[in-house]
Amino acid sequence: MAARWFLPLRTVPAQSRALRVLTLPHAGAPLRCYRWLEGCVGDDVELWTVALPGRGKRRAEEAHTSVHSIVEALADELPALAEEPYVLYGHSMGALLAFELARVARRRGLALPVALLLSGARSPESFLIPQDPPCSQWPQGKLVDHLRALGGVAPELLAYGELLELFLPAVRADYALCERYEPRAEPPLPVAMALMSGTEDRDVDDESLTAWGAHATGPVVMRKFLGDRFFINGHRRELPAFVTTLLQHCKAGQVKTWNADAGGPAPGMQPG
Repeated sequence: MAARWFLPLRTVPAQSRALRVLTLPHAGAPLRCYRWLEGCVGDDVELWTVALPGRGKRRAEEAHTSVHSIVEALADELPALAEEPYVLYGHSMGALLAFELARVARRRGLALPVALLLSGARSPESFLIPQDPPCSQWPQGKLVDHLRALGGVAPELLAYGELLELFLPAVRADYALCERYEPRAEPPLPVAMALMSGTEDRDVDDESLTAWGAHATGPVVMRKFLGDRFFINGHRRELPAFVTTLLQHCKAGQVKTWNADAGGPAPGMQPG
């Protein structure tokens, strides 16, 4: 039997379930990188994650080299999860996967997510700032320094050679698929969108973050949090409170009120 892509982090009995949150990983992410969401979702919300080939228990499998091939494979398992209202949440590379998965769902006639929660990511048309050579081809020392500066990897993982040998191939594979990504021209998605970034993330500036809004016809809200690319690891109050508010609106079918209650519309965006 083929390995499952979607794995449950927290399940809820069907009679009590109001919403599913499907999370998509950032580059090199561990399986439980969204564990902090467990404090945001409430007793009636399921939490799911994605196991990508080439890492963890799927380390023996060949890593995919295309964002589009990954989301097509994810979409094969989506119908069973999309039978009830769901939200897609992705950070950095995960934001790109969440966005493209929603597009595949539309093309296949599947139920669309209630909302996309996207953080730490530039918009699709400028997702990566070009590097020469590309990050996936950097020598180990330079790549480790880069990961250390981003702040999303445990220092002990970067300090030990044996762990690096297991970890870096997945990071390089993830960077490579982002470098190969080319967005396809499609109409905006009829979904709500929440955009989050760190105030010290020099790559994800206001312009590149708010540009996501052109890809949605629903309400778009933006919130910045103190921190760098991995601000999601440093907030124990503001970020969980913000996400909790968003999910409460999703459960109640009230995403149109995001603009009033979740921090206001993104600059230049009009309420949906």
